[in-house]
Amino acid sequence: MTEPDPDAIDPDGTLRLRRHLPFADAVWLSVGCSGLAGCGHAAPIGIRAAIRLMEAGEATVGDLERRLRCRQCGNHQVGVMVQPDTRPHETQKRDGPRPETRAELAD
Repeated sequence: MTEPDPDAIDPDGTLRLRRHLPFADAVWLSVGCSGLAGCGHAAPIGIRAAIRLMEAGEATVGDLERRLRCRQCGNHQVGVMVQPDTRPHETQKRDGPRPETRAELAD
């Protein structure tokens, strides 16, 4: 049995992006513009794309939230949620990973 990773959760309470890599074909990050000035725009980001953006798997979901801004309105207050693929296992196996798991950030 392996030891738990004491560095998996940052002091901000969010999980390091690298901890999502084993599940990168079954989860993605849903990013939404929030706050009083927010427009409500939402977009998916794949785990691998988020790690490339942050240039390290050591970055946390909280670090990603602080780095991003809304592409529609420029708001810096965004929320990031980990979204799982909830399709039945047979469907996942037949159809493969959802497109959201491979979502890149627009240029």
